[in-house]
Amino acid sequence: MARSLRIDVPNGWYHVLNRGIGRRQIFPRAEANSHFLELLGCLPSRFGVRVHAYVLMGNHYHLQLETPRANLSRAMQWLNLSYGAWFNRRRSSYQVYAGKARNPGWLTTDSIYRFFADDTLSGLQRAYRRQLEEMAALGQWETDWRDAIKATIFLGDDKFIKNCFES
Repeated sequence: MARSLRIDVPNGWYHVLNRGIGRRQIFPRAEANSHFLELLGCLPSRFGVRVHAYVLMGNHYHLQLETPRANLSRAMQWLNLSYGAWFNRRRSSYQVYAGKARNPGWLTTDSIYRFFADDTLSGLQRAYRRQLEEMAALGQWETDWRDAIKATIFLGDDKFIKNCFES
């Protein structure tokens, strides 16, 4: 069941809880805790959010936050996407698909490339750009999609992203 919509109010106080999918570990090592806390420390400067308390458990976290600017949803989206992308890059096949690591030989990538494109990385980049343009046409962003995605987490390394823009 989906959670109810979050109500953003100026000067609101929130108890935020987030749990790993299937109650899986989201903080398996000290490195993960440190990185999450580093990101959490960015909330005041990026979003003006005041962090009053936190607890990091193995499979979830609790935060006590205050939002002078009524922007909890945006701040939490950024925090969770930033941490999730960092976490998944270390625990998934992302590195291979983004062209940042060699295929170990047992990972079958051609079916994924064919699903999106024409069996090539450049085809995948063109398909990805088309998807971003379609999302922009549907009003996903208030500005040009190229400007909108510069501030977001997005699939691929710098070379991949540059090639998407130039396709």
